[in-house]
Amino acid sequence: MLSQKNITNIVSLLNLKGNEKILIIEDSTSQFLTKPLYSFLRANHKINVKDLDDYERPLAKIPVDLKRLILESDVCFYAIDKKGNSDVNEVTFRKEIMHLVEKTKVRVSNMLSVTEEIIESGFNYDILELKKFTLQVYDYLKTVDELKVTTPQGTNLIVNFDSRFRWIASTGFAEEGFVRNAMPSEVYTYPANINGVAVVTGTYGYLTSLNEFKDSKKTLKRLNNTPLFWTIENGKIVDVKCDDKELEKLSHDIINSCENGNKIGEFALGTNLGISQCLGSMMLDEKFPTVHIAHGHGYSNVTGADYDSNIHFDGLLLNATVENTKTGVKILENGKFLI
Repeated sequence: MLSQKNITNIVSLLNLKGNEKILIIEDSTSQFLTKPLYSFLRANHKINVKDLDDYERPLAKIPVDLKRLILESDVCFYAIDKKGNSDVNEVTFRKEIMHLVEKTKVRVSNMLSVTEEIIESGFNYDILELKKFTLQVYDYLKTVDELKVTTPQGTNLIVNFDSRFRWIASTGFAEEGFVRNAMPSEVYTYPANINGVAVVTGTYGYLTSLNEFKDSKKTLKRLNNTPLFWTIENGKIVDVKCDDKELEKLSHDIINSCENGNKIGEFALGTNLGISQCLGSMMLDEKFPTVHIAHGHGYSNVTGADYDSNIHFDGLLLNATVENTKTGVKILENGKFLI
């Protein structure tokens, strides 16, 4: 059972005001969270609850009645499992929610594929202190032109940044007109350019969306033993190698499945100092203190990236060392923050 502290932390992240209308979207995997959240909120708020499993999943778009409920709400909180198959991935459904609320005052907050263990791990640190630290990292990264990223497993990247593309401090707190990940915290942007080799030894978001990889800890161990090697040239993945040929084919095929699917759309540093280990869930693990990059969509609505894509999948580069190439200052060393 979730602790009362965890429920109150999640409520705090929603930035609620009196008498607001709240929509909770759940599925069969998240009711351990949504039921106590509903019980906590119902005394002071009008709440609608919608079970996403009432629709045929995976969803490629928002059902009409669900779209209406979102737009009629002040706050939408959705906690659902990732769903996908060879034809449809719910990244497109979630991206449509993002575009839907861009010009509204609706605050949308989400958690994907979470468990009690994940929530206990993600909220193991004071959320206000995490916000303060995340903003400190954000303020520093905004001044950086180029970073070098290395890992003991073989990552060697040069990443360039441009002031045209905004850094985002994702602290978990909901904001009007945006979809915010309720799990604190990270800092991310769209990189102007990136070159080198990225070695994904941690969680890979595409795998977590596939039914055959639902044993997240087993999948994480498999990636740790047989990492994915992405060769990146001018911001695009041009080659995929892995000793596990099934993983190699899956990664290669999704990267090349759609326009800009091979483009690196995100460079990020996880800033949740309370997470002690990865659990195989991207929702949590991308907040772990290391680097993650993603191929596909570049969150153009917030970063200013000037292209689109139907996919967005993150890969963790564990034990990263991150150095400002202009000053020699190390931001991270073997996964430990130095600022």
